[in-house]
Amino acid sequence: MNESIFTAAPLAGFVARWLTFAGVFLAFGSAVFRIAVVGRAAMPRDTVHSLARRAATCGGGGAAAVVIGALSRLYFQTAEMRFPGDPWLPVATNLLTNTSWGGLWLAQVVLAILVASVLHFVARNDSTLLWRVVAALALCLTVTPALTSHAMSGHSVSHYITVPADMLHLIGASAWLGTMTVMFIALRREQATVTAPASATASGAGRSVLAPLLVYFSPLALFGAAAVVASGVVASYAHVGGVGNLFSSAYGRLLLVKLAVVLMVVAFGWRNWKRMTPRLRELGDRAMLRSVAGEVLLAILVLAVTAVLVITPPPTGMAG
Repeated sequence: MNESIFTAAPLAGFVARWLTFAGVFLAFGSAVFRIAVVGRAAMPRDTVHSLARRAATCGGGGAAAVVIGALSRLYFQTAEMRFPGDPWLPVATNLLTNTSWGGLWLAQVVLAILVASVLHFVARNDSTLLWRVVAALALCLTVTPALTSHAMSGHSVSHYITVPADMLHLIGASAWLGTMTVMFIALRREQATVTAPASATASGAGRSVLAPLLVYFSPLALFGAAAVVASGVVASYAHVGGVGNLFSSAYGRLLLVKLAVVLMVVAFGWRNWKRMTPRLRELGDRAMLRSVAGEVLLAILVLAVTAVLVITPPPTGMAG
């Protein structure tokens, strides 16, 4: 990048895109958590409803973050298009109604508002049907960033490869990291309402809320990670072009940083799966959640690097 991200406009663009990515992760992750994890686990009904309400709150917050990020992007996009002295409203209206960027912006905002609205009802009434509606809407919301990313640049033929790859990348990451984050937030709150039995050890072990969830989350995380890696390889080849560009371009170096952080998340997840999960009854949920907190923090860092990547020009595109 020729312009430092710490100047006003690039920093605002970074924050807007970080909010967008974090928002779609939480929105889709909340639906996946409720349907594919909580919905399949053998748990008391009151615990299921409690986790569902917390998941709905997380997803609703994510959808709100998408709207905030979108409004910020609209402001700066309008600022780039208007001449000094031009009124803001006509320029913004023309941008939204007469450009493909505006059409995609409107679609993203409408989807985010719909997701937040349905989740508002779901938080009060845990309905399987409404959660499926949330999942469908959130899936559509999750793929919208790919339609305004580097995947849309370059030769038109390459769009048939890069756009699906970016969509799969977002879906896989949301199903993995988004669901993990929602599960972490929901269970951290759940811990305050679960009273350990008298036989619980000093380490905090006792009745585990997490154990039945991990049975279904672990294979989901493996699928998501595999989708992220496979789609990431395709997108990297398309946008970087050659190994040399990984080291000679800002985009390539940022991509290497993202790869390093993703590998750290995978390492944390592998440790939790292979070492912590078999000892969950002994260690207790709190110990596992402390370990998962490290994964969540690294996931936040992954989103930060990704937000910088999408405002960094790639060195090349795929040949047509």
